[in-house]
Amino acid sequence: MAYRAFQAARDPGAEHRQLGFTEDQQFYLSFAQGWCTNRRDEAARMRLMVDTHSPPEYRVNGSLSDTPEFQAAFSCQPGSKMAPKDRCSVW
Repeated sequence: MAYRAFQAARDPGAEHRQLGFTEDQQFYLSFAQGWCTNRRDEAARMRLMVDTHSPPEYRVNGSLSDTPEFQAAFSCQPGSKMAPKDRCSVW
């Protein structure tokens, strides 16, 4: 839904590249940066045992690998890690 809101709010006639990234790529990069963490291996193992939430890297890679708009933004090849053949689709 956030991506759809982003699409609706931007100027359709303008393309703003930053550091060589398209606006769509910047959207997904900012999403991923929000989940950046740095943790020790023992802390990560402990969190797997006590935290009901997925680790950050799976929250990013798992959700984006099921998103056709992400795959188009980064030209992911079908069957690659970020564009699996068997993709989950909820809506």
